[in-house]
Amino acid sequence: MKNAKETAGMMVADRTIPGSTPAPVLETCAMRDPGAGEALLSTVPVEVLGSLLDGLPYPVQVKDLHHRLLWVNEAMCTLLGQSREQMLARSDCNFCREEQACSCRISDDEVFATGQEVEYEKELITPAGSVRLIRFRKRLVSAPGPMGVAPFLLTSLQDGTDSRRAEMALQESEASFRRLADDAPVIIWMSDASGAVVFVNRLWCDTTGQNQEEARGQGWLEVIHPDDQEKVGHIFANASARHEPYQAEYRLQLADGSWAWVLDIGQPRFADDGTFQGYVGCGLDITERRKVEAALRESEEHYRYSVELNPQIPWTSDPEGGIIDLPNRWCDMTGMSREETLGQGWTMALHPEDGRTVLEHFGAGLTHGVPVDAEGRLRGADGTYRWFRIRGAPRRDTSGHILRWYGSSEDIHDHKQAMLTLQERERQLQTVFNQAVVGIVHHDRSNRVLMINQRFREILGRTREELDGISLLQFTHLEDAERQALLLQEHRHTGEPLQLEKRYVRPDGSVVWCNVNISFVRDEAGDITGTIAVAEDITAHKQAEERAREAQNLLQDVIDSVDDLIYVKDCSGRYIVANRTFGGPEVLGKCDQDLFSQEIAEKYRQDDHHVLVSGSKLSVEEDFPNDITRRYHTVKAPWRRNDDIIGVIGISRDITMRKQAEERLQWAADHDELTDLPNRRLFQEKIKQAFLAAFLTQRRVGLLAIDVDHFKQINDRFGHSTGDAFLKGFAERLCQVVGDQSLTARVGGDEFAVLLPEVCSETDVSTMAKAILDHLQEPISLNSNLLDCRTSIGGAVTVPGFDGEPDELCKQADIALYASKTAGRSVFTMFRSSMREELQKAGSALRVAGQAVAFDWLVPYYQPKVDLASGKVDGFEALLRWNHPDSGIQSPDAIAPAFDNTDLGIAIGGRIRSCVLQHLRAWYDTGIKTGRIAINVSSAEFRRDDYAERVLDELSRAGLPTSCLEIEVTEGVFLGYGSEFVERSLHKLIAAGVTIALDDFGTGYASLSHLKQFPVHVLKIDRSFVDGLVTNASDAAVVNAVLSLGQNLGIRTVAEGVETAAQAALLRDQGCSTAQGFYFGRPMAASDVPRFISSWNDWERR
Repeated sequence: MKNAKETAGMMVADRTIPGSTPAPVLETCAMRDPGAGEALLSTVPVEVLGSLLDGLPYPVQVKDLHHRLLWVNEAMCTLLGQSREQMLARSDCNFCREEQACSCRISDDEVFATGQEVEYEKELITPAGSVRLIRFRKRLVSAPGPMGVAPFLLTSLQDGTDSRRAEMALQESEASFRRLADDAPVIIWMSDASGAVVFVNRLWCDTTGQNQEEARGQGWLEVIHPDDQEKVGHIFANASARHEPYQAEYRLQLADGSWAWVLDIGQPRFADDGTFQGYVGCGLDITERRKVEAALRESEEHYRYSVELNPQIPWTSDPEGGIIDLPNRWCDMTGMSREETLGQGWTMALHPEDGRTVLEHFGAGLTHGVPVDAEGRLRGADGTYRWFRIRGAPRRDTSGHILRWYGSSEDIHDHKQAMLTLQERERQLQTVFNQAVVGIVHHDRSNRVLMINQRFREILGRTREELDGISLLQFTHLEDAERQALLLQEHRHTGEPLQLEKRYVRPDGSVVWCNVNISFVRDEAGDITGTIAVAEDITAHKQAEERAREAQNLLQDVIDSVDDLIYVKDCSGRYIVANRTFGGPEVLGKCDQDLFSQEIAEKYRQDDHHVLVSGSKLSVEEDFPNDITRRYHTVKAPWRRNDDIIGVIGISRDITMRKQAEERLQWAADHDELTDLPNRRLFQEKIKQAFLAAFLTQRRVGLLAIDVDHFKQINDRFGHSTGDAFLKGFAERLCQVVGDQSLTARVGGDEFAVLLPEVCSETDVSTMAKAILDHLQEPISLNSNLLDCRTSIGGAVTVPGFDGEPDELCKQADIALYASKTAGRSVFTMFRSSMREELQKAGSALRVAGQAVAFDWLVPYYQPKVDLASGKVDGFEALLRWNHPDSGIQSPDAIAPAFDNTDLGIAIGGRIRSCVLQHLRAWYDTGIKTGRIAINVSSAEFRRDDYAERVLDELSRAGLPTSCLEIEVTEGVFLGYGSEFVERSLHKLIAAGVTIALDDFGTGYASLSHLKQFPVHVLKIDRSFVDGLVTNASDAAVVNAVLSLGQNLGIRTVAEGVETAAQAALLRDQGCSTAQGFYFGRPMAASDVPRFISSWNDWERR
């Protein structure tokens, strides 16, 4: 028992605190099936269980063997008025009275002792002093912990105070009902859902002589008059079937044997959940009322005969508006029977569109007791509708209460139809008036606005209220107002309509141009009573005219500013437009005979005639008269208007300099501007010529594709001007080797080619390539800088009788060049057919890598590193993965060639580094301690001399310390182009606090010299040595040597690829600092890292 209590106590501070699921699952899993509950508690995270407990509507608590609260939900905190922090690890005596706490402890101990569920009710006095009736339910559950399975007490509490109070209130309510029913002056009864009477009050017993037992069930029917029993039973059965209220009048036998009329009113009863429970009703003695009604019926007969002859249809209703009487003419007119009409039945004759309006009028009259006057359509017996005017007024008694409503329905169909027709015509006219696309206004004789449509208000930018009763002259532009007033006065005398263009001023000061037509309105005597003005907004037209004038002036200014000769002639040959260069206004109105010699004028006339007749352009080059040293290009085109040719448009341009430039451009088009070497276009022509000559002579054609190694870095480091100077020097040196017998060309930025038009064998091509490599070994000196001008060369040669395309030879040379670059650069490779497949694979890998970068497929996966001495997680290594949309997570092997590509290598490294810093920032924000995260850096990323600056800037922007990051490099970064940047970057990173690790130690080149030259904090032992550590003595010796080296140099060691406990133990014993591998954990997504860390135990205990 002591161990169990200790375990329970540990659970509070260590790992899993039992939680809860929603009520039904909790009852099943924790209270009824302990095994299921324990399984659930052991697998569901504490955060989830805690959330589920808080979601329960009733209090739940968990205790250990010491009666301490391990967990309470929000409902429990609310019940006791305490926060969760105040309650956890404390017992009931801290919150409840002593006697309550003792009682709880006794029942708790009973459950712990017997393992049996306990359920009981007990009053609980809350800290607030209120007394609550609580139902306790306690169950023993268990959950796994570090020391084994521990018992816990799960208690749920349900507050039964309100339900007990409701039960007592119900009993009191029933007793009160019986007292009230017995004291009531009317008969009260009650039935159940089957229709059997279950209660009658004292008045029923006194009136009928029946007691309670005699009236129960169907016994009450025995005192109903035999003639009424069937009717009453039918009414009651119909109402019961629908659960609706009902009323029934019948004769009831009194205790003395006489009969009395009773109005029985029944009301259905429903439970809170809507279940029908029966009826409750009352019976009223209406014997005297029935006698009065019989007398009234006789009077009504006399009244009915008197109203039948009335042309209107009179009606009478009760105070609530239910029709109680109307003549037969209503039935004849509507085709409805009297029974269908009485009450509210008459409303069925109303037209569906009018029913709501008519009934609203009636409702208002009934509510306020005022006369009703409404119009609506009533359906006739033939199904057609006619308009009626329905009026009514109340008749009151001496105290003002309404006794009856009296009214009549008058047929107004013909009058209504005429009014509707008139209204429709007026509506149509109003619609036309308001929706007209022009503004319309009606003025009186004083020029005040009587009516103005929407369009005119939009033109003026004013509302109807602003314009009613005023003169629009006040909105007329000042320059137009006086002129309009004079014209109106003049036309008023003649009566002729007036048309004018004028301007209105809007409220914002803008001006609107309108074309206004004004006509005069006369009365029957012929006198002018006002005007109607129709205004069309022509602002856009006016603006277009102004723009046209401005465009014409602008066009003249433009053609005057042009050095070309520009002119336009009409069909007679006269100049109607000429720019200043051609002569301007001095030539307008003249023809060619007035300006040129007869010979020139005739030529121009023939050219113009050709354009006018053919309708097509004419383009010629010619000397301008009187200046044969200059050459002009003249274009003449037809001038059209509405598809008709009305003249000739001519432009003559001085092309003397262009002709001279064309000759220079022809040379430039075939040569590289920087090096003066033939360019790609000329090179392609020369290859074709060489192929043709080789085919005729049965010789072979050789081709060398040359690429300057790392020229991009020269540009990036020294600038483009230095890069251009380098290329010129490189071209000169290349031509010195090649000589005049072969063609040297620049075919790209740093790409050159050498065409060997007549060779005998591959040996000739190889000899030339090796001569070039030897000659370019010496660097080029520029601006006190020695620039490496070594190259990679690919060669290809045709076979005798080769009849393929030149492009094929170029492709072969390019493939061989690529093989040279892959082989380490500064070498020559002759094309072999097997190279195609290798190139395709590498190209495919680069394309996939490019897609992975472009579509953001790259993601880091994290493999834990474990401190072998403490067993704690010492950090993680971020390993590159890429998530293909179809194939899922992929290893980096498929895109390995991209790591040596400068652009792709930098892009991939930057993307992974960005993801890692984002994840680190998120883990820091949530308090997750991951240790250092190691990222791998390729040699491509060091080829730009700003790697350290980029890393430190990104760390700063992420708000992360430099100590969170570790940079892993392989020995390959210390070799090859860009290695001069590596040492500077690593020193800068170390100075900032970033750790440097040397990966795959012992598998590369010059490892010991690198340890001496470059700063390194960590040596990573390659998995190839760790794999045979236990079984292979050589591998064990290598590992031991590396570990000794690390210890002697003060460098931490990390063993990769640890997959067994034996490997881990041996590495620890030999002094290895840290290890990583599948034994500790496979690479995982970022989302899995927090869960891995929280669940990690020392690897020795696994």
